[in-house]
Amino acid sequence: MRLKHIATGVSFLGAVCVLAAADFRIPAETLRGGAIAPPGVDQVDGELGNLPLEKFRAIRERFTLNFDSDSFPEHPETVDIGVNRMVFSGFRRASKAGYFISAPNALVGAGREKTVTASITFDRPVKAAGFVLQFMTGTVKVRFVDADGETLREIEQNGQGDPSGNGTWADYFVGFENSGEFGRIKKVEFSRSNLTAGSIPEFSLDDLSIVEGAEPLEITAPEPRKVDVALLGSAGAANVAPQRPAGKPAVSRHGDVFTLENEVDGTAYSYTLDAAAGLASLTARTNGAAPLAVGRGWSFRLGGEPVGWKLRLAELSGGRVLLAYDWTTPTQVFPVQVVLSLSGGTLCLELASEQGGPVAIDTPELSGVLKLSDAHDTAMRGMDPVAFLGFSGDLFFVAGTRQFYSYYVDWTKSNSTAPYPELHYAPAGGKTAPLKETIAITLSDALPKVLPTIPNPVSPYRAQIAGSMVMEFWYGHFDELSELLEQYHRYGMDNLVVLMHRWQNAGFDRKYPSVMPPSPSRGGLESLRAAAAVARRNGQTLALHENYKDFYPDSPQWNEADLLVRHDGTYQDAWADSKELAPSKIRKYAEPMMNRIRREIGTNGCFLDVHSTHLPWWRVDFRPGAPGAGTMRGTLLPTNRLWQLARDVYGGPVFGESYALSSWIHSGNIDSVMGQAKHNSSLILDFLLMKIRPLATWHGAGYFERWNPRGYVADWQNCPLPAPEYARYSLQEVAFLTAPTMDDKIKREILPAAVNYYQKRRLVHRLNPQPVTEIAYYTAGGGCLTSSEAVLRPKAEIQRLRETFADGSELYLNFSDKPWVIGGRQIEPLGFYASGPGFEAETGRKDGLWFDWYGDADGCFLNARNYDWLMEPKGTAAMGRGPEGAEPQFANRGDAVVKHGPLATDTAVAVMREADGSRRIRFFPQKQMGFVSIDLAASGFEPAEVVALDAEGNPVAGSLDGVERGSGTLTIRHRDPRVWSFRLTPGKGRTGR
Repeated sequence: MRLKHIATGVSFLGAVCVLAAADFRIPAETLRGGAIAPPGVDQVDGELGNLPLEKFRAIRERFTLNFDSDSFPEHPETVDIGVNRMVFSGFRRASKAGYFISAPNALVGAGREKTVTASITFDRPVKAAGFVLQFMTGTVKVRFVDADGETLREIEQNGQGDPSGNGTWADYFVGFENSGEFGRIKKVEFSRSNLTAGSIPEFSLDDLSIVEGAEPLEITAPEPRKVDVALLGSAGAANVAPQRPAGKPAVSRHGDVFTLENEVDGTAYSYTLDAAAGLASLTARTNGAAPLAVGRGWSFRLGGEPVGWKLRLAELSGGRVLLAYDWTTPTQVFPVQVVLSLSGGTLCLELASEQGGPVAIDTPELSGVLKLSDAHDTAMRGMDPVAFLGFSGDLFFVAGTRQFYSYYVDWTKSNSTAPYPELHYAPAGGKTAPLKETIAITLSDALPKVLPTIPNPVSPYRAQIAGSMVMEFWYGHFDELSELLEQYHRYGMDNLVVLMHRWQNAGFDRKYPSVMPPSPSRGGLESLRAAAAVARRNGQTLALHENYKDFYPDSPQWNEADLLVRHDGTYQDAWADSKELAPSKIRKYAEPMMNRIRREIGTNGCFLDVHSTHLPWWRVDFRPGAPGAGTMRGTLLPTNRLWQLARDVYGGPVFGESYALSSWIHSGNIDSVMGQAKHNSSLILDFLLMKIRPLATWHGAGYFERWNPRGYVADWQNCPLPAPEYARYSLQEVAFLTAPTMDDKIKREILPAAVNYYQKRRLVHRLNPQPVTEIAYYTAGGGCLTSSEAVLRPKAEIQRLRETFADGSELYLNFSDKPWVIGGRQIEPLGFYASGPGFEAETGRKDGLWFDWYGDADGCFLNARNYDWLMEPKGTAAMGRGPEGAEPQFANRGDAVVKHGPLATDTAVAVMREADGSRRIRFFPQKQMGFVSIDLAASGFEPAEVVALDAEGNPVAGSLDGVERGSGTLTIRHRDPRVWSFRLTPGKGRTGR
């Protein structure tokens, strides 16, 4: 397989003057380095996008297309510029006078309300694009789109009325540049909105400029290789090295040249260093291939000056290389000790000095590589980033040798101010922390072998959360919460965690950390205390939203002496008008507030906002005398202690906010965060399942409004996802093996709650103790790929996967829109199949009918998908749902009878074993009529008595429900709204499986 990908470090530019499609030439002086607008451009109003006007003007290697030229076509279609052919749609050339500048000729497009009316498409993606946008009233929306049709940046600008009254337009500069050197911008789209009667629907562009991206790199995928994932787990890890200590490491010396070698999992590793030349001389190779200069461009500086390497000591000890250097500059001598050792196939470098100083260490610069992770730009063009990877370090594919390379600084051991993007030390109060760093460098032949380990403890609530369903409760009265908790209890859903976000005295995100007593407008203290009591009585968990990062000036506890101080002496801004609380002061406010909440309300869990989204080096306290001043440890350690404090006070798990690029580094220290994915998120799950999952169980796949392709549209607070989107969301939860989550918008919907609880939750809990042993990825054509191959394929090609576990269990997932036949079984679109010792789970179709199923020794669940809860009105933003009575999607027509295992039903039903050996049958929703027929021989249970029960579990006298015994079957026809469940007591001498 050979693919074209964009790589950094190689730039290309085409001819200065090229022949356009309309057979005219654009003057060379216009194309390269020309102004992006006529004289007077400094008066252009605003800098929209991520590329300010001044920065864009400073870019040298850019091409500009001037629409004033007589040779520019009046009705443009295609124009060549640089090495790119641009296709213009919906534009014409015309004269429009700008309010700030005069544009003799511009490119004009007409607008229709909320529709894409014009676009510019590039023959090959570009790195940056900028232009002056001219219009008067309404709103112009500009979208920069990549080759996959995904939005890179969306910009809206509201016009202003013509102050001169002569019909002139206001001018705005719009520019966007993707990070890295490669080109990603494939198209720029324009649309209008907020047009009123008399509005001018037109807008125009003046002088389009582009910057070409880097040259595509030829990529040949590596050979498939099985990986021993037992060497890759995070639990109990000593550092961030991707592989655990294994094999028989050997160290040899020839003069000042040291070589460290090991063979692990079928791969031979070799790292060589010329000690006298310093760490930049480091090379690596695997399986006897040519060495790769992994230290190339590795920069070490003191006070901004490059250091010289004076070797004072070099020796071998216990399989390690011990080196002592003097780092020298014209003004300083800085003693440093370096220890080199192997952890499996990873080279670990420990750097230390008793002396503090202004140290700065860049990451090495490799050539001919494709970057697979980036803290600021994970949506790589045409490929999947590795899921939830991107906080720090670098992960590359080396094109020439078809290997993977990674470089990570161990944030748990760092004394630095920040380990990334440049590892550096900054003084606080005139003092700089002593140098202490651990760096892991790995060159290997398989992607999983270079993914960083998370050296955190295992969450004590990992298994409990895996056996729970989570509910996001954002809007509602405290009494409503009590009612919901009781309702879920009646349905047998007591393994439930409720995250209560809006409850604070002054309202959400106000007056933190002063949140008590609870909001009177939502019911006050007594109502919330009652809800907490209900949760405790039912065995459910209630966690209230708290925040000890954002300190609000209107808090009665406000104290500037407890604020974080930045390096320049100012306070760090936080959310809204709040300031960042000093990490060393967190416990001062958190401990008494948590104890008060526990004492007065009685909650048994906690949700801590923001803390788990931030990397420790984003918020460093430079206040002189503060513990850990000037170091990221001064933030990391208090944050870790906060999570443990919350566990100790509440006696339950701690949940947190999620940000995919950073939250994973806290896994295990915090018990769970939202698995914040997107509708088109990566399905390369090695990192999530092999590194994060062994430490903690995350929940969900993201808040609906962040997950869907529309974002925060009108009525987003009320609207669930359309059926195809919810099916994909639900399948992501299964693939990620996260605790299934009821978004606030569907918290009252019992049918999806039942599927989450009785199918997905049980599957995640069943697989929780089992390590993942293999993840296989499949193309639409049926080809099976390792993650090393799949990560290099376009995202659209990887929509099917198989997860295999240590006990032999397997999980097949089909994210494509076509059925997938594998191993003699058909997996339906957006469906899955799982099986293992003693259990089976499936969402799919049987005899043309959709169903959800889970069965094991504790009972079974079958949803006939006749009740389409998504067809009910949920708000005006419920796109794609259709009118009432429309054909259901991923659901049956309403009268289908589905048979699976020992059950046949036209509704949704669970048959579960109780602690006393009886069976409990529940219908979902309870008031919907339907029947269930049980094959008693297949179920292994012969009931002696069938008793209808009410909401409290008491017998219902004179039940209207029908109970029929046939030849080896039991049929219950449910139509009595008083009946919530049925108890089946075991017959004599027969308790069943």
